[in-house]
Amino acid sequence: VPGKYRNVSAIFVNLFERGGVLLDCGEGTLGQLARFYGDDKLEEIIAKMTCVWISHMHADHHLGLLRILSYHRRRSSEGSRPI
Repeated sequence: VPGKYRNVSAIFVNLFERGGVLLDCGEGTLGQLARFYGDDKLEEIIAKMTCVWISHMHADHHLGLLRILSYHRRRSSEGSRPI
């Protein structure tokens, strides 16, 4: 079960001005990003994310993708760039 100190696969590569890439997206990824970057910075991180790469289709590598995409859709403005 994902928690504050134990989580499934996800690595965020921050490319700063060029956005960011998420390598895998296990369940709890959005929460981990929020804890690391804070709620204010999280919106910017998700908005600038350019790609999510799923290494393989095991659940611990992709179950968090729906929450990331849902968060992006709720926070994005009309005409914003998709992930």
